[in-house]
Amino acid sequence: MSKALIIQPNLHYHITSETNLFLEHVAKTKSASTLKTYAANTNAFVVWLLDQDTNKGLKSHLEAYKSHIGMKYGSARSKNLNLSIVRSLFKYLLKEGVITENPAESLENFKVPDTHSKSALSKYQLHDLMQHLETLKLRDRVLMSLLISNGLRANEASNILIEDITQHGENMVIFLLRKGYDDKSCYTILNEKTYALIRELVGDRTEGHLFQSQKGGGITTTSLSKLVKKIFRDAGIDESSITCHSCRHTTAVLAL
Repeated sequence: MSKALIIQPNLHYHITSETNLFLEHVAKTKSASTLKTYAANTNAFVVWLLDQDTNKGLKSHLEAYKSHIGMKYGSARSKNLNLSIVRSLFKYLLKEGVITENPAESLENFKVPDTHSKSALSKYQLHDLMQHLETLKLRDRVLMSLLISNGLRANEASNILIEDITQHGENMVIFLLRKGYDDKSCYTILNEKTYALIRELVGDRTEGHLFQSQKGGGITTTSLSKLVKKIFRDAGIDESSITCHSCRHTTAVLAL
């Protein structure tokens, strides 16, 4: 793609080159699976954009693109994920000085239905799960402890490195790559039981992913979610509305 895009008077940039730099930036803080999602959605946006009339304002293009993905994707979640990545691209371009104002800033998400597709565990399901956890291998016990006690998202758990676990003030914490952040500046406090399990799991290791796959590398977000779903099923909890993210809802209910 050699076509240049006019964003505003006297300002040109090569959209493909800037996209590649954006993805290199994303790769510094995101997992491989997340980067793959960013790359697919960003490239789809660029391909669509380069087919448009460059004489129109970019803000008009963005609204047209929103309509385009509104027809292309079924769920509001998929649509809003796409918009979020496009907004991240233009936020990056603004930060790097490629553009002087962000036309994607006002790009609003699609409305999400009021009903939640993911449910929290009932107290009976939680009881069954707690009993089942005692039969699991150490890695999976640590994982479920973090998901339920600390309310982590699947991608937050899969991105944890041993180096992220440290003393902070009077507490042992894990620094996390939270949703919407570019770095691991946020942390979650570990309770004594979870930290003891983590220490047992880590052993002599000083670096690398906390949760490893059978091949030795870090477990992907997709694999982690499937693993949690299997743990639920093995515990006798087999409902479509109970997924890995249900652990996060359960944490909120327990806190209340």
